[in-house]
Amino acid sequence: MRTLKKYHWPGNVRELVGTLNHVLRAKPAGTIAVADLPPALSSAPRRTMTAMERVERDAIVAALRDSGGNRVAAAKLLGIARSSLYRKIDTFGIHV
Repeated sequence: MRTLKKYHWPGNVRELVGTLNHVLRAKPAGTIAVADLPPALSSAPRRTMTAMERVERDAIVAALRDSGGNRVAAAKLLGIARSSLYRKIDTFGIHV
């Protein structure tokens, strides 16, 4: 529970549902351990994001949602290079 509460959930409810589906497919019964969670949750950044980072992360998530997960289209919507988008997705731990 602590790991789930610490995670910032950039994909909001959609990401939470995806995570729960992932865990339930991998382990349909029994106690869920941190090791059962997707790697991004256990390797989530330990520091709190700045206000600017949260705004940037939210903009990236919105662009990915608006583009149906298409990263090239999301980068174009954001006006950034595709390589920058990939780096930021990794930095912020965004799951597409």
